[in-house]
Amino acid sequence: MAQSGELGVGTMILIGTVGMLLLAMAVILFFLVYQRRLLAQQEKLQEVQTQQQKALLQASLQSQENERRRIAKDLHDEVGANLSTINLFTKSLEKFVAPATKGSQMLDQTKALIETTVTSVRAISKDLLPATLDRFGLINATQELCERINQTDELTVKFESQTQEERLPVADELTLFRIIQELFNNALKHAQATEIQLFVHYNAHNLKVVFQDNGVGFDVVALQNSEDSTKGLGLKNLESRAQMLNATLTYTCPPEGGTQVNILRNGNVSQ
Repeated sequence: MAQSGELGVGTMILIGTVGMLLLAMAVILFFLVYQRRLLAQQEKLQEVQTQQQKALLQASLQSQENERRRIAKDLHDEVGANLSTINLFTKSLEKFVAPATKGSQMLDQTKALIETTVTSVRAISKDLLPATLDRFGLINATQELCERINQTDELTVKFESQTQEERLPVADELTLFRIIQELFNNALKHAQATEIQLFVHYNAHNLKVVFQDNGVGFDVVALQNSEDSTKGLGLKNLESRAQMLNATLTYTCPPEGGTQVNILRNGNVSQ
C-alpha cells in the first residue's frame, strides 16, 4: 500500500509538472503569436503611413510641375508674344529716327535688350517645360541641357550614357530630369566647379546616375542639420524626388574637394 501511495504521489507530481510545462509552453506560444501579430500590424501601419507620405509627396511634386507648366505656357504665349510685338514696333521706329544719332543708338540698344530678353525667356521656358524630354526622352533632353551649359563657357560638362532608345515612364523621366537640373543648379551656384562628369544609365529594372564635380564640396550632415531651413532645402528636394523613383541617393564629399552624387535603383549597373 505504501508503494502504491508513493507511486500515486509521484504520478501526480509528474502529471503536475507536465501540466505546468504545457501551460508554460502555451503561454510562450500565445506570446509569440501575439507578438508576431503585433509586429505584422505595426508593419502594415508603417506601410500605410509610408504610402500616405508618398502620395502626399507625389501630390506636392505634381502641383509643382503643374505650376511650372502654367508659368512656361504664360512665358511662351504672353510674355514671348509681347516681346516679339515690341521688337516689331522698334523696327518700325527705325524709319522715323535719323541714323547715327543718339536716338538711333538708344533704339539699337533697345532692340539688343529685347532680343536678349527673348532669348532668356525661351531658355527659362525650356527649363520649366523641356519639349525635348516629352518628344525624345531623358537622354536627349539631358544631352541638350549639357550642351547649353557648355556653351556658357562657365564650366565643362562631360556626359556619358549607355542607354540608347529605351524610355522610362513619363513621370520617372521628368522626376529624374528635375534631379539632374537641380544637381547642375547646385554646382553652378554653390560648388564653384569648373568640370562636371555625368553618367546616366537605366533599363526596365535598374537605374544608375553618377554626378561628379571638382568644386569646393560641402558637409552633408552639417547642411542637413542646419537651423537655416533654406540651406538644406535643395538636398531635401533631391531626396524627395529620388524617393519617388524608389531609388537611393547618396553623397560623397572627399576632403580634397568636389562632390559625387550617386542615384541607384534595384541594384547596381556597371559603368
